Amino acid sequence: MKVSICYSFTEIPGHKDLEDKIPIFALPVFTDWMTIEKGYRSLWFFGENGPSSQWLIPFSIMKKGGFKKGMFLTQTIRLGTGDVITEEKLFLEMVIDSIKKEKLCDWIQQPPNWAIFRTFPDKAITAPFGTYIVDLELKTEQELFQNIKTNSRGDLRKAYLLETTLEPGERCLEDLYTLIKTTSGRARISYPDFEQFKLFHEHFKNHIKSYITYYQGVPQSGVVFLYTSYCIYAMYAGSVKNPSRGSTLMLYWEIAIKGARENNIRKFDFVGALLNTKPGSPDDRIQKFKESLGTELKKGYIWKYIISKQKYQVYLWYLKILGLYRRQGPVRVDIIDRILHEK
Repeated sequence: MKVSICYSFTEIPGHKDLEDKIPIFALPVFTDWMTIEKGYRSLWFFGENGPSSQWLIPFSIMKKGGFKKGMFLTQTIRLGTGDVITEEKLFLEMVIDSIKKEKLCDWIQQPPNWAIFRTFPDKAITAPFGTYIVDLELKTEQELFQNIKTNSRGDLRKAYLLETTLEPGERCLEDLYTLIKTTSGRARISYPDFEQFKLFHEHFKNHIKSYITYYQGVPQSGVVFLYTSYCIYAMYAGSVKNPSRGSTLMLYWEIAIKGARENNIRKFDFVGALLNTKPGSPDDRIQKFKESLGTELKKGYIWKYIISKQKYQVYLWYLKILGLYRRQGPVRVDIIDRILHEK
């Protein structure tokens, strides 16, 4: 297999035909955002072992002080007609070799939650992970509705009876941001500041769907989706503590399932799912909500790879000291470490 580094999207063979065949996160509109938001520079690895075995993966690099960290932006993307997992693993092994040879980074951090791999290179630190998918291409609207759990269908009908309204997020950006900020704060997960949030909408204006539900004039739930015809992804979500019945379900049904299908989007990805959650825990409630919409759990792996153990350990110590200095408490571990610790 031959693996090439493409420093521009236009260097990828057949790039003009790829927009509707690969995730939005592998397209320049997203890699440009990574540069704007965090200063990452991006490139693409392209592998080929004959016409039927072609592979692609985008990679971003961020330099911070004396450290360089890398991150794959998607799972391995199959472009050829072949689907041999040993070829995919070989591609990833050769990508790692290229990263080491070119000294692109000191370690490869955990990928985003939407990047669920089928396989991984040797010596990677891995954890089982998944995501919930709805295949919109092969089902009618009626079939998609019937796949929703009975109780959830009842809640959805109730939302319409209560005259819950659905509004574009761009018209109510402050309400939408407040919902996301409040929910992220409760869950102790990061969120952008308001100026970043506005810029995010402006940058992805041709690939974004933001909506918010209101009940009796009060905001209930809001979601921000990114999309191409390949897939629509849930990116940010938030709600009041006890949203009105069916108001959150309405968002996903109207925009990510029914609406996406009407716009010829092929699938919906809820983005990220912990496996083996504790019954009754917040994570478990989130997974059950995702399941209630007739989704299919896609299982795989997330992984990271340490190239310079010394630099990686120094970086972790740096974060720990910085957290203590800023009184931010203990360093939060990534999902991979959390899963492995809970085993």
